[in-house]
Amino acid sequence: PFYGRSRVSRRGLAAFLSSLSVMMKSGVPLLTALSQCASWEKDKQLCRLASGLGRRLRMGGGFTRAAEAEGVFSPSVLFLFRTGEESGALDEVIGDAAEHLTRLDRIISDLKRALTYPTLVLSMLGGAFLFWFWFVVPKIEAIFRTLDAELPFISQLLISLSHVVVEYGGACFTLLLLLGVTLWAGASRAPRLRRELLHLLLRLPIIGGLAAAAN
Repeated sequence: PFYGRSRVSRRGLAAFLSSLSVMMKSGVPLLTALSQCASWEKDKQLCRLASGLGRRLRMGGGFTRAAEAEGVFSPSVLFLFRTGEESGALDEVIGDAAEHLTRLDRIISDLKRALTYPTLVLSMLGGAFLFWFWFVVPKIEAIFRTLDAELPFISQLLISLSHVVVEYGGACFTLLLLLGVTLWAGASRAPRLRRELLHLLLRLPIIGGLAAAAN
């Protein structure tokens, strides 16, 4: 989630909501709890968030509307807030939202750690593939040309593939890099595109299985 131009960490939001829930369960009014969070919070973005929530609540409206206007919380967390307001158990639900964000942060961290080694291995294999077809195969081809030897079909296929890599490898890499940067920038600014990309990634065999295991 983002607040203004700075990123608010999921872990920071979880700690903020947890503190807010504890104070409310102790009998501290919501506005007072938000004011106290704003006064002692070291994270400037979370301090601004607490102050903004308190200001919007004083202007009228419920906590869910104020949280939605801040543009920090995800739809699932906002749904929890709305449920808590309607049931009269906002303090409990804010604590549940904190646990939800903590669990989500742990899942994402586990998934990133699980994908680190396969990503490293695939990167090394990709580098070896490019090195072989970009440098080694052309040298072998030059040797066979000097010998004027007839090559089997598999060798001819490898040499043809090497020609493709040498001729179009740089352009393809540039296009893939530009596509990746474009998708990353679009996903950062468009929540719908980000959700679609995440759904697509989670449908892949390896990534989807790792996400299910982490959950």
